[in-house]
Amino acid sequence: MSKFFKVILFLPFIISSIILVIIYKYFVENAIPAFVLQLFGKEIEGLLSNPDTEFITVLFFSIWTGFGIQTLIYGSAMSDISPDIIDAAKIDGVTPLKEFLLINIPMIMPTIAVFVVSSTATIFVNQMNLFSFYGAEAANYDIWTIGYYMYQGITTASLADYPYFAAFGLVMTMITIPITLLVRRFMNRLNPSER
Repeated sequence: MSKFFKVILFLPFIISSIILVIIYKYFVENAIPAFVLQLFGKEIEGLLSNPDTEFITVLFFSIWTGFGIQTLIYGSAMSDISPDIIDAAKIDGVTPLKEFLLINIPMIMPTIAVFVVSSTATIFVNQMNLFSFYGAEAANYDIWTIGYYMYQGITTASLADYPYFAAFGLVMTMITIPITLLVRRFMNRLNPSER
């Protein structure tokens, strides 16, 4: 089922985000409550309608839509590991879990480091598809990210408000730079080739 798994994770890059959000909203608002009702006989609110599950539902969507390209790149990085190394480890009696933790992860650590550092650098501009879910109405649902705040502010701001958003963007940049550099330093320490 690995090919099916890759297709499911890569779908967000093939399908328009609006279409994907519509399908996902239908699934979490209608299909999951119907499934719970049929399986357990308990009525629940849709996951986006319930304020207790709303944020985690949007967060899950955002994480899922980010996995596709990573899955392909991680798979490609792991396929570049020499089969001779894997065979030698198997001869030495390495279990699949130890093979993954002690051989595969260290060998693809540069790839992991690139994703972690680039994800950290974009943490304050990510709007988690909130516009696709709610349009300009996300404020009514009490779900905000800094990226959505900036996007919403810029699209509705007058020309006189631009300096405020520019200054806010610079402050976020000044916060992001040291965090990103610290994460990069930490990832370099985890990378065996950097030691």
